This record gives sequence, structure tokens and C-alpha cells, in this order.
Amino acid sequence: STGFMIFPEAFLMGIFSFSYRPPTDSLIMKIAGESKAGTSIGYANAVSQIGTLIAPTFVGFVLYITHSFAFSMISLDIGCIISIICLFLL
Repeated sequence: STGFMIFPEAFLMGIFSFSYRPPTDSLIMKIAGESKAGTSIGYANAVSQIGTLIAPTFVGFVLYITHSFAFSMISLDIGCIISIICLFLL
């Protein structure tokens, strides 16, 4: 049943949505250097916070339009894929 898939997906999304931050923050500080570590982390945090605001709004909008929880979760997955593509294009 679809209802049983919600809990494992929510659990995995919860883990993977935040597990990238500590190594990414360390890498950002290393690349920026000691003199710009604070500025670079501040910028990375600002970008992350924007994503934190957009994702639930987008999922809620898709859920409101389609009335399908599964499709709203798929739209969130598509957002992750678009983010990865943008990351590699930078």
C-alpha cells in the first residue's frame, strides 16, 4: 500500500536532506581559505535557507493542485535533481 511507503521515504529524505551539510561546509571553508571562511559559510547558509523556504512551499503547491501526496514527493525529488544539475553547471 502507498501509505506504508510514506514513512520510509520521509525517514530517508530527513536523513539525506541534512547529511550533506557538514562535509559541504568544511569543503567550502577549505576552498575559501582562512580569511574568507566566515563569509563563505554565511553565503552557503543563506542559499541553504532559501531552499528550506522554497521546498515546503513548492510541495504544498503541487499537493494543492494535484491532490496527490505521491506526486508532490516526486516533485521534491525532481527539485533535488535540478539542484544537482545547477551545482555541476556552476
